[in-house]
Amino acid sequence: MKKKWTEQEAAGLLQEQSVSGQSKKEFCAARDIHPATFYYWQRRHKAMAEEPEAGGFSPLRLAGHKTIEVQLDGGRWLALRSTDERELALVLRALCHA
Repeated sequence: MKKKWTEQEAAGLLQEQSVSGQSKKEFCAARDIHPATFYYWQRRHKAMAEEPEAGGFSPLRLAGHKTIEVQLDGGRWLALRSTDERELALVLRALCHA
């Protein structure tokens, strides 16, 4: 059983479990992972996804016609449009953790 995980290792294991078809309990047992460790990283990654990173992106603006505009470093802008606000939220989360 590994004592310490890096952020990347934890993210990989969480992703692996989500597509494995195994329950969390089965997944942990098969890999000799203590369930408390798995759940700790799951909570940590969820919290990280919900709070903006310091020094990252500027505040977003969601316009009425489902557009996200993000100001990037160097004064550049990225605009994303979609008919689905949930899709835009997923893209934004992916950008924040890239």
